[in-house]
Amino acid sequence: MEALDDLIKKAKDDSVNVSSLLRDIKVLFGEFGQTAPEWVIYELEGYGKAKVPKYRQLKGEMKSWNPYYGWVPVIHRSSEIEEKVCTRGSGQSIKQIEELLVDKTATYEMPYPTSFAEQIIEGSLKTKVSLFVSRSSMTHILETVRNKILDLLLELKKDNPTEKVGEIQKAVGGMRLPGGIALGPLMFSKDGKTASAIICPAIIPFDYGITNSLNNLNRTNLAPDEFQTAFNSQVEDLIAETLIYFQNRLKSIVKGNSGQFNGVDRCIKEYKRSGIDVASLCDVNFLLQLDKVRGRKHHTDRRYDADYTIGDTNYDSVEKLRELNRKVHETIHTLNDSLAVTHKDYDVKVTDIANGMSIEFTATSHAFDLTRGAKTVPKKEDSPKDEL
Repeated sequence: MEALDDLIKKAKDDSVNVSSLLRDIKVLFGEFGQTAPEWVIYELEGYGKAKVPKYRQLKGEMKSWNPYYGWVPVIHRSSEIEEKVCTRGSGQSIKQIEELLVDKTATYEMPYPTSFAEQIIEGSLKTKVSLFVSRSSMTHILETVRNKILDLLLELKKDNPTEKVGEIQKAVGGMRLPGGIALGPLMFSKDGKTASAIICPAIIPFDYGITNSLNNLNRTNLAPDEFQTAFNSQVEDLIAETLIYFQNRLKSIVKGNSGQFNGVDRCIKEYKRSGIDVASLCDVNFLLQLDKVRGRKHHTDRRYDADYTIGDTNYDSVEKLRELNRKVHETIHTLNDSLAVTHKDYDVKVTDIANGMSIEFTATSHAFDLTRGAKTVPKKEDSPKDEL
């Protein structure tokens, strides 16, 4: 991908600030429909109360302020004590560290709390105590993060080869169309409160719904009650988007309305009536297990159980919920790709235009009666293709 190559080039350029690279990576993952790795967010925003990594543990010299002599070294009772109290974690954001290094001094001061100073300095003299760390210790943090960025970008490049036949598939969610186009819904309200996909392949609104569901997982750490709510919401959203896909995709096969599907088992039965064995086309057992959990969480008093297992997997973290999202996305796309071979629904025509690209969907075996709410009807064999 061109964006990855540009970022790799920038990461190797020492004149480009590390904070700028981190922001670019956050944007890149946002375009993938994903949240950037946790360490990227911490480096951008600072670690706060979170544990800092080993490369941010700085060793220095402890000094106390003497009103007559200025800063004087603190003598410790043992080397073990000195090792312990003279090593401190730096939790500032990368931007703050870069701003500190603008002042090209040899050492940088890290003040200790007053309560700590009183424990270290014996006697009645009240003074301040600070740790002085070398400039090289601070620059080491920047170099380590720059190398971590390079490793991440090279790994992304390896996992996202540029030579794909006819499409670029986003890492998670996102719409797939010929030519590597990724789009959301085809129609937006002016206030942004509503959006819909106009007459188009069933996989497009499915992808849009899945991506929205994934975007709800924009926080890495959730309290137990928040995670419980997030898990229940994800399960319900994923099943809802799956059922809507099954319903919409069957319309083009039966060339008419397919009714309301209220469960995956109902979907399987309806497809079987049309001679389609869904179990042979995708991992339908996984979808059934997911639907079973949805029913348990939604319709019984077990909604608040701390049980996050689906099949043999325990989805007990935000990252695992993202994996669940990806698995549903992959399962439905596997089914859709198989149906496209035996029950083609649309032809897609992509045309370059002056300011962008035009995409036309043409229904292959059905049409839409717009006088009856876009009801699906069989296409007349003696009429030309109805272009949407």
